[in-house]
Amino acid sequence: MEQTQNHILTLSSQKQITVTAVKQVITVTDEKIILQLLSGVFLTLSGKNLKLGNFSASTGAFSASGSFFSVKYGQEKTSFIKRILK
Repeated sequence: MEQTQNHILTLSSQKQITVTAVKQVITVTDEKIILQLLSGVFLTLSGKNLKLGNFSASTGAFSASGSFFSVKYGQEKTSFIKRILK
């Protein structure tokens, strides 16, 4: 069962972002960053010239810079076979 874990997301002038309660960094490219929060929710950050600033697995603190265009929350997509066998 997933635990409820609050997080804080701060976006400053669409150029600098900080997020708390990050479990892991899944993907980092210059156009997309995907994070998994401690709650199990996935957070997708999209933009241009994105750069990882800092990530501490022990504290869950994350920061990045660039030109951010969108922030999307979502659950992990499960494969068709996993859904059938569930």
